Amino acid sequence: SLAGRGGALPKGMYLHAQIDRSAVPDTTVFIVDYKSNRPAPLTQEEVPDIHWGQMAAYRELAREIYPGRTAICALLWTDGPRLMVLDDKRLDHALTLIDGLPI
Repeated sequence: SLAGRGGALPKGMYLHAQIDRSAVPDTTVFIVDYKSNRPAPLTQEEVPDIHWGQMAAYRELAREIYPGRTAICALLWTDGPRLMVLDDKRLDHALTLIDGLPI
């Protein structure tokens, strides 16, 4: 479970999330969310924007809770299964679009 406000999240946004899997070793925070889309996207370009926004928000909050650690986000597509580690630059961009995503 993650809960709180992240510095780069939209003003007034409070996030309370159930993360499917996470691990916090010494220098890194790993966040994995299971997705059951069928068929599963084969490339990151095919991942729906809502998933990018969700993971960008999770990453932002993890950075606030665990300062100084690298946050790595991934989607585990259950149709496969296949693990897709998400691109940091794309997550950065998704963070700027969160306000416009449907809830």
